[in-house]
Amino acid sequence: MSRILASLSLLMFGLGMVNCLKMSSEHDLSPHVDPEDSLKASLEDDDCLCLNWKRVYERKAARCGENLEFFLATGKKSLQGAELKSARATYGVDVCKDFYQVINNNTCMNVNVGADQGAWCFVDAGCSKLNGGVNVGPLVSWKQCEEGQDTMLRDYSPEELYIIADTNRPRLALPMMHKFGYPVPQGILFKQVSGFWGLTNTTVNSTIPENVKEYFPDVWGDGSFRNSTAEWTAFVAEEMGDGSITPELRPAMQAIKDSGKPYTFDTNTKHHAPLVTVEGDKVYFVLTDRHTCIHGC
Repeated sequence: MSRILASLSLLMFGLGMVNCLKMSSEHDLSPHVDPEDSLKASLEDDDCLCLNWKRVYERKAARCGENLEFFLATGKKSLQGAELKSARATYGVDVCKDFYQVINNNTCMNVNVGADQGAWCFVDAGCSKLNGGVNVGPLVSWKQCEEGQDTMLRDYSPEELYIIADTNRPRLALPMMHKFGYPVPQGILFKQVSGFWGLTNTTVNSTIPENVKEYFPDVWGDGSFRNSTAEWTAFVAEEMGDGSITPELRPAMQAIKDSGKPYTFDTNTKHHAPLVTVEGDKVYFVLTDRHTCIHGC
C-alpha cells in the first residue's frame, strides 16, 4: 500500500509540474536567455544599445552576410541559400573576414555604399525599437540607427576615422572605413569635380607628402629599378583630373561643401583606392593604410 501511495504522490507531483509549465508557456512565449549569454557590455545597458560587432560574430549570435552586410552589392537586407553563397564567394573576404567580423567597437555602419540608406547595428534581442530592423536569433536583432541617438561612423571626422582604423586589431582598411562611414555620391568620380576645390593633378603632386608617394616604391619586388616618379605622376593625372568641373555638378558640390559633413568620392570606375574624402573645404587623399589632407588643412 505504501508503494502505491508513493507512486500516486509522484504522479500527482509530475502532473502538477506539467500544468505549471503549461501555464508558464501560455503567458511567456519569449525565449529564455541566460544572463551570462548576453552580448551587452553590462547587463544594466539598454537593450537597444548597439553591440560590439566583433563579439556578435565571435559568439555566432549572427552570421556575416545573412543580414545587411552585403546590401551594398545586392540591395537586399537578408540573404539565404545560393544567393548568400555567391555573395560570400565574391565579397566575403573584404566585407566579412577583413571588416565586419573584426570591428572592435559598436558604432553604426552605413547600410549602403553609395546613396544614403541610413546606418545599422546589432542590438540585444530584447530591444523593441528596431526602426524597421528584425530579430535574427535568440541573442540579437539588427536595428536602423537613429541620428542623434546612436553613435555612427559618419559622426567621426576623417582624422578620427584614421585613429579608429589604426588602433583596431587587426588594423582596418581605411578605404572601407570611409565608404562604410560616409555617403558616396554615385556616378561621379572626383576628377570630374576636383576643380570645385581648386585641385588639379599639378597641385596634388605638389601637396602630397613623400610618405604617401611611397605607395609607389622605387624598386619592384625583385629589386629591379622602377620609375616611381613617372608612375606617380601618371597615376595622379588619371585619378585627380585637370581641375575642371562639369557645370551641372557645381550645385551638388556646393551643397556637399556647405553641409560641412564628410563625403567620399571614388577616383576610378573599379571603386578601389585611392579615394578622396571632402569635409567642407578640406580634401583628404585616402590610400589603403594612410591618408593625407591636401587642401584646406
